[in-house]
Amino acid sequence: MTVGGFIVENFFEMFEFLLSYVSNTMSFLRVGGFVLSHAGMMLVVMTLMDGMSAVGKPVVLVIGNLFVMAMEGMIVAIQIIRLEFYEMFSRFYDSGGKPFEPIDLSFSTQIEQ
Repeated sequence: MTVGGFIVENFFEMFEFLLSYVSNTMSFLRVGGFVLSHAGMMLVVMTLMDGMSAVGKPVVLVIGNLFVMAMEGMIVAIQIIRLEFYEMFSRFYDSGGKPFEPIDLSFSTQIEQ
């Protein structure tokens, strides 16, 4: 290997290494976004609750919390699917298998006697 080839190869390896640090940091910043979205949704629920009468406050609080929990459950499910299928499979997938061939079934509508 030449000196120039060595320098270029190591430069790109270092660039890829630093790029992975930046992309992983950006990936974890989404957790902060989840905190802000939770705070925003609960602020809306509390604002709606403040505008209700004494009888309606507990109802709005319970229904609002259930709605926020359902939304956050969806967000978590989407993130789990993204991490599993994109991040994990893209790192460990090796296309050395055989292609998928669906089963071919044929049925006869005639009755044999």
